[in-house]
Amino acid sequence: MAKSFRVFKFGGSSVADAACMRRVADIIEAEPAGPLAVVLSASKGVTDDLLNLVSAAERQQPTAAALAAVRQRHIDIAGETCTPEDAAAFTAELFREHGRQVLEVPTAWRLDPGSGDAALVGSWLEGRAQAAVEHEPDLRPMADAWLTRRAPGGLGLPRVLVGHTDLLALP
Repeated sequence: MAKSFRVFKFGGSSVADAACMRRVADIIEAEPAGPLAVVLSASKGVTDDLLNLVSAAERQQPTAAALAAVRQRHIDIAGETCTPEDAAAFTAELFREHGRQVLEVPTAWRLDPGSGDAALVGSWLEGRAQAAVEHEPDLRPMADAWLTRRAPGGLGLPRVLVGHTDLLALP
């Protein structure tokens, strides 16, 4: 007789941020072997955000900023839970499992604060500092001081070269 599936559904506050996602992963990884189905629904507040976006669109009000905020929230969670290399490899494998040919091309983003990329460079720096602190909490004072020195008026924001992998999935 086949074993019954164990089904888990996580949503709302249980998947609100990267730390919550890690707790969900720990729960799933602790499960004994056997048939398992895991459902992830919207993170805390995302359903309301999307409904508000639809309502604004129906009223022909601007939605770009709110949509960008929802998108950025998901990017932030992904960035805190896996490396870009892991994300690219995982995504490529999913496409392959669905019969797609996948081309992977390593490329680089060049961010220059003098060319209008200051917000992206600042966000990138903050993310790197936060990642260091997550691995070594005692680095908090040093990371905060480093960010202060790199802020406009201090050493200034650096030019940044961010490596990533572009994926092209073909039928």
